Amino acid sequence: MQELWALLHFIMPTLFDSHDEFSDWFSKDIESHAENKGTLNEHQLGRLHMILKPFMLRRIKKHVQHELGDKIEIELSCHLSARQRNLYRTLREKISLAELLRKVESSSSSNGGDSDNVDSLMNLVMQFRKVCNHPELFERAEASFPFSSSYFGMAASLTREGDTLEYSYSTRGMARFHLPRLLYRDEGYTGHGRPSTIETKYLDRLMNIWRDDYVHQSSWEANGAFAFLRLADVEETPSMVTRIFHGNLLERARIHAEMERKKAARHAAVDDETSPLPRELVSISRDTALDPLPCVIGCYHPRAVSAPCELVCSDTRFAQEQQALSLDMELVTAIRGQAGTADYLRCTEATSMTAQEPSRWAATPLMQELSTIYVPPLARLVQDSGKLQRLDRLLAELKAGGHRVLIYFQMTRMIDLMEEYLAYRRYTYLRLDGSSKIEDRRDMVSDWQTKDEIFIFLLSTRAGGLGINLTAADTVIFYDSDWNPTVDQQAMDRAHRLGQTRQVTVYRLITAGTIEERILNRAKQKDEIQKVVIAGGDFRPVEFKSREIVSLLMEDA
Repeated sequence: MQELWALLHFIMPTLFDSHDEFSDWFSKDIESHAENKGTLNEHQLGRLHMILKPFMLRRIKKHVQHELGDKIEIELSCHLSARQRNLYRTLREKISLAELLRKVESSSSSNGGDSDNVDSLMNLVMQFRKVCNHPELFERAEASFPFSSSYFGMAASLTREGDTLEYSYSTRGMARFHLPRLLYRDEGYTGHGRPSTIETKYLDRLMNIWRDDYVHQSSWEANGAFAFLRLADVEETPSMVTRIFHGNLLERARIHAEMERKKAARHAAVDDETSPLPRELVSISRDTALDPLPCVIGCYHPRAVSAPCELVCSDTRFAQEQQALSLDMELVTAIRGQAGTADYLRCTEATSMTAQEPSRWAATPLMQELSTIYVPPLARLVQDSGKLQRLDRLLAELKAGGHRVLIYFQMTRMIDLMEEYLAYRRYTYLRLDGSSKIEDRRDMVSDWQTKDEIFIFLLSTRAGGLGINLTAADTVIFYDSDWNPTVDQQAMDRAHRLGQTRQVTVYRLITAGTIEERILNRAKQKDEIQKVVIAGGDFRPVEFKSREIVSLLMEDA
């Protein structure tokens, strides 16, 4: 109604010089009736029609109704997917009701409204609409892969079987650190001095609780840390206590078995009922089971997931030290863990002895047997959006029925995702948006009107809603609705216009329980006001919920 007053003020500035008076005459009653909050004053409505009639020349479809097919509008309710619900809930929790009210107050107090606040509020609305359309607009699921290193293969001797040779790869870390030779020979790093021996010994005596003298002294103190040793049935020396604490599970079991054997040996002389032969057999069996063989100890060391940083230095002594460390099996097992038979098989490859390139024997990092790269499947593109799930079923039905479809979007990024979906389903399509050139628009419209094999025409509502004839389509789908119902109506008329002889079906996808429902109700209310004020049509009361931008957001707050 404010826009209508602006037009009338431009035509007759002396008659319509006050917006407040115009609002008292017409706006309040008509808008209140559109919101189903009051009755319509027929006398005032007649006066408004009488004022507008001299300035309006309208050609409506009922004048050419016999030349047009029917038009049916259907709203399809969609539900949020699990991913959409999580994103929608996260956005809703981030809305501050106090901040929204503050913006409303600042906008109302400023002259002409605060455009910055309006832009900020509209941006919030847009985020909710993105989630309703497809979560990929808000947060794209990209291909992902973990950083994976190779298995550790122990360098073994070359094994020849006939004409094939089995050899192990030399596993290497991807991180390399070049240590300057002078720095290595100086035995230190730049800016970091080495602690003195005296300082190290002093700190050890001051801080280390596992020293033998401290353990012995503490075990005889009433409140000592090791006072419990006097109550335990053990006869360990202080050094044995340290070994038990720092040892792994297998080492503790071995020490316990050794203690039990010594204890049994001490009591063998006074134990007449116990035969020494079975006792010795049990001791031998226990020692054999718990003997710390290298292959067993390795099972208690967790496997390393990545090779350590590789140190490189152009010094002979450094290279010899590194080689000695690599041959220290206890150190290698402690750092890397013990590799099983399956890991060894992954690290070994049989190759022919003939026609081998020299580079084939070079040290090469191993590759995993299976790729760990995760590429989101295209089926997930459909599953992550409630709208796209419903559209997927609808398009399958329309394709089987031989229909041709116009699909309108508010966001060009959604058209990009839709192109991925159409390629996945192998539907033929055209695309027209604001970036399309004029000559391309002409060619695409011509192809659509003449080539029946094209199933879908993707259009942005603003760019594809005016000035083109697309009567070859008999189905229109609005993936999302415009704030202004006139824009959507003009988009429908690209198919439902002169020259269309078939019935046109219009589908509108609406996400239930979201901001989209309230936006659609707002658009319907505007459409009814237009019918009452300009077209003079009869208004049918419907349960409408009229809210401004902040009201829409407060509903989700």
